[in-house]
Amino acid sequence: MKKILFSVALFVFSFQTIAYCQVGNDVMAGPVSRLKTLLTDHEIEKAYLHFDRPYAYYVGGDIVYFKAYVTMGERHEPSTISNILHVDLIDKNDVLMQSIALQLTDGTGWGDFALPEKLQKGSYRIRAYTEWMRNDKSPYFFDQYISVSSLNGADRVAEAADKGAVPALQFFPEGGNLVAEVHSKVAFKAVGADGLGIDVKGIIVDNENKEVAKIASAHLGMGVFDFVPEEGKAYQAKVTFANGSQSSIELPVESKGIALSVNTDNSSKVSVEIKTKVIRYKCNQKY
Repeated sequence: MKKILFSVALFVFSFQTIAYCQVGNDVMAGPVSRLKTLLTDHEIEKAYLHFDRPYAYYVGGDIVYFKAYVTMGERHEPSTISNILHVDLIDKNDVLMQSIALQLTDGTGWGDFALPEKLQKGSYRIRAYTEWMRNDKSPYFFDQYISVSSLNGADRVAEAADKGAVPALQFFPEGGNLVAEVHSKVAFKAVGADGLGIDVKGIIVDNENKEVAKIASAHLGMGVFDFVPEEGKAYQAKVTFANGSQSSIELPVESKGIALSVNTDNSSKVSVEIKTKVIRYKCNQKY
């Protein structure tokens, strides 16, 4: 009788263990499958324009020269998907003023916009994209604002150099986005008005102005910090640049999603971890 009870108990335990593991597998199966599809079935293109001036200030009658770069995939290799890059000049009312179709060779090309001499002074936007990018839900269009003054106005380039434009600070969460309740490694880079890296330091605060992390660049304006955003909270970086200017930058947080992290601390192996807000299941079996 004891042997029968032992056999039944062993069967029930085995069934529960299999079901327990299956639940965990089912939870992760969808996100993992979508991640594989994204990486293998759809290449992402990104565009970038390098302008002829370190300061985005022009005068009516100037010619805006630029070099275009289009990359594809997670390694940002020169794109072989698109041969044409569309570049638009847009006014402050979002009205299209000029548009060119730029021929790409190995993901690069050159172009320019001739600004009218009587162009009204103000802020204008240059946008660049390929037709392939328009297929994405969140396309990586390039956008750059330029400031234009009249022919009789002051030289805005010299003015910007004298006053010192506020540097830009960009954040790059390792998995692409910050996800609530998921530990993330966040890289950042500070760039001065001359396009070169500039040192920066500061803190990350939540919507209650509580400090949650410190940041400080280590080399050429670049650095990294660890961060676990909480559900329902908003965050911003309060920083001071090497030239003394200060700035506050919002850090958007997604309420749900998947974060990918790569560990290369050990040169003999690479560890890849997928993190998500769903409950993690572990299957431990002892024999």
